[in-house]
Amino acid sequence: MKLSTLLLSSAALVVAGSAYAADLPAKKGAPAAKAATGCPAFGAGYFQIPGGDTCLKFGGLVRYTGTMDNTASPKYAQASYVEFAATAKSNTEMGALTSYLRVAGAATGSSGLNRAYLQLGGLTAGRPDSVMDIPGTNQTSAWSNGWGAGTNNALQYAIPVGAGTMTVAVEDALASNASGTASRPDVAAVLTVPAGGLNFTLGVVSHEANYSTTYTKQGYAAIGRVGANLGGTSVVAWAGTSTAATAYTSGASSTNYDVDSSGNGATGWNYGGEVGVPAGPGTFFLGMGQYNYNLAAVSNTTTTSIGAAYQYNVTKGLYATPAFLTTDNGTTKTNQLLIRINRDF
Repeated sequence: MKLSTLLLSSAALVVAGSAYAADLPAKKGAPAAKAATGCPAFGAGYFQIPGGDTCLKFGGLVRYTGTMDNTASPKYAQASYVEFAATAKSNTEMGALTSYLRVAGAATGSSGLNRAYLQLGGLTAGRPDSVMDIPGTNQTSAWSNGWGAGTNNALQYAIPVGAGTMTVAVEDALASNASGTASRPDVAAVLTVPAGGLNFTLGVVSHEANYSTTYTKQGYAAIGRVGANLGGTSVVAWAGTSTAATAYTSGASSTNYDVDSSGNGATGWNYGGEVGVPAGPGTFFLGMGQYNYNLAAVSNTTTTSIGAAYQYNVTKGLYATPAFLTTDNGTTKTNQLLIRINRDF
């Protein structure tokens, strides 16, 4: 068959098919999918799932940290860290219901779910940040974080108190003892009160410390913090004390004891401050802190840390922060130069 004959035959079939289709009842096309819309009631970044009333927000960060340490081997170490977070919100007859989860970890293949909780009104249940993880109360870190107590399961309830908020919590016991396991969770209460340009925070926690199965010590810790913003300059001062709950105040690790073999409880204290001053395209921070851990059968150590950092906003969401931290515990003096590159989204 010639090519021209084939083309003419095909054209005839198309025309005939079109004429036949014109005689059939018209069918409605599928409705176009609705585009996701914003959720102004919950703030920027939330969007509504089409066909439902739940609003979602995604976020996270990618971080690089380089550290030069005079006491470490190798002298220069590098690390990467990632976070991915999702928040779901919806309105109910009892108020806004929130679900939050965050996957985080070092970018080495070892990562996992490190935050997951539900919120309804003042109630939070799951694995949130600890109420005692008060920002700016740990100058052993160049990044001015709390003690990192926020890795345990908890039930928390926030209550308005005048212009402030009281949050009470029952949280998994923060491990700070080399031997023994607490038989009850830690019980904490934190009061935060804004007053003009000041912000006051006071946290107290009850903690049970054990030495094997021989001794049980009821311990406590208290931390106070005041912050101020003075025309762009931020000032923070804090202090804490503890008995048989030294992980909350003095950096006790799993190798330290809160109770020794004679039933004695360890004591701890800390204090410090930080100033942040706008400088050029970024902010310059200078801070110092001192903390003590004392248990006669183990050690009596006072550590002093002084640090400086400059946080530079390179572009939207991207920060570069060089820092210097010197730490002296009376035996070893550690000097660290650090650089952190952080991308938030």
